[in-house]
Amino acid sequence: MRAAHSTVLIRPATEHDAAAIAAIEHASFTHPGERFSPRRVRYLIRSPRVEVIVAEEHGSVVGWAAGFVRRRASTPWARVHAVAVDPRARGRNVGRMLMEHIIEMLVKQGAMRIFLEARADNHAALRLYHKLGFVECGTLPNYYGHDVAAIRMVRIMASSPAASP
Repeated sequence: MRAAHSTVLIRPATEHDAAAIAAIEHASFTHPGERFSPRRVRYLIRSPRVEVIVAEEHGSVVGWAAGFVRRRASTPWARVHAVAVDPRARGRNVGRMLMEHIIEMLVKQGAMRIFLEARADNHAALRLYHKLGFVECGTLPNYYGHDVAAIRMVRIMASSPAASP
């Protein structure tokens, strides 16, 4: 899958992207409980069950997203496991492009509901997720560490029951 918006290319991640993704994680998240380590990033990229994509601009990775579908449930559901944009690339719709592509990939795999979590105080991310059709469905105290809460959100596709995973 390749898609471009101006000079940004969305493509599948490779192991060669792991260091750049880890650097984006470090620059994007101040709390260690929010960040993916380089080892975890490589694991996700290698996993046949996880979709990992990157946004590339002028040959450099400027963002990434990862998600997976759980088909064993009576209604297949998915989770956006990660999304981050290099702070220098923010404000150019890179996050929106990544989210739109990962959502499309998860829906093509049969997801009827898509879940994600975001820091409760990450207002920019929460605004984006609302614009993309996600609604809040819970609060997770201490999700990212002591006193660092998350908001769980869900996007329900047409004709899907609303049960949680």
